[in-house]
Amino acid sequence: MSYLNRQSVREESGFQDVQTEAMAGAVDGSNQTFAVSHRPFVDRNYDNEVTSSDFVVMFDGVPTTIDSFEKDLGTVVTHTAPAEGVEVSIEYASSALPDSYIDELITEAEAIVNTSLKKFITTPLSPDDIDNYSTARRIALFYASGFALIRDYGKNTDDQESAKDGYAKLDQAKKMLADLMSSIQDNGDSSNSGGEAKTVSEGHIFRHGTPDTRSHDWFMRKRP
Repeated sequence: MSYLNRQSVREESGFQDVQTEAMAGAVDGSNQTFAVSHRPFVDRNYDNEVTSSDFVVMFDGVPTTIDSFEKDLGTVVTHTAPAEGVEVSIEYASSALPDSYIDELITEAEAIVNTSLKKFITTPLSPDDIDNYSTARRIALFYASGFALIRDYGKNTDDQESAKDGYAKLDQAKKMLADLMSSIQDNGDSSNSGGEAKTVSEGHIFRHGTPDTRSHDWFMRKRP
């Protein structure tokens, strides 16, 4: 089970956008369906799910009840129809990075950390284990957010500064991982100690049949 959550990766990489805006839809006393301008809705309370608690719809600034919503369409159905002239607004979070893509980044980042640490501690780390190795979670977060920033995706397309930030996060993650392994080894916190602590090359994590020695940069830039 993963120990990173999608919201943390989006926030660390700058892909979590909180919006406050007027909603599209007729305000005529009968319509109850309204839409946002940025979609999909994404998680805002770190539970890895999108529920009605992740956004607030307001009639003239007063929160109102929601009957249903469509995450990917960015639409909501209010419990009552606002009267003509009422301002219908919403506070919510959106992202250019879909859940499925964030999950890929998390899987890859955690694989790097787990594979590198398996000589020293029991892996894969679970959400319960990670409380004892909070640094490992931070390292995985830097890997995942770094990968998000170096790929030409969404608003960061051809953004050299974002790519630079991404590679800086990857460099930081590599250093932190090496330091963590050395610390575990020096403290004897290992059932399999000895030898030199080396981080796993992240270009060798995903192997489909035969070893894949291509870099993460290639993996992140490839298209389906």
